[in-house]
Amino acid sequence: PCSSRPERPGVHQSPYRLVSHGGYFGDIEVFHNILRVAGARCESASGTLLLVSKVDLKEVVNEFPQFATKWRVAAKRRDQARILQLAKLKFQQTFEELAA
Repeated sequence: PCSSRPERPGVHQSPYRLVSHGGYFGDIEVFHNILRVAGARCESASGTLLLVSKVDLKEVVNEFPQFATKWRVAAKRRDQARILQLAKLKFQQTFEELAA
């Protein structure tokens, strides 16, 4: 599994959310033109991480405008869930402990 964690330069970072196969994150930052709030690290020897650039995501949204509103709403809903999950973080865990 790949772990998602807040980007905080100079601060030890611990995962607080695991992103499973087919999962994704980062679209809220593109839709609202804000700085990235999470990063990813793949913890699997056989895992794959697909990077979609801001330009490419915006191009897809422009090509399929009929889905743009649904994508934005889904991004906002997932970001609100991320914020609630982060607020519940009481102590640091390794990705192994988090996945257990």
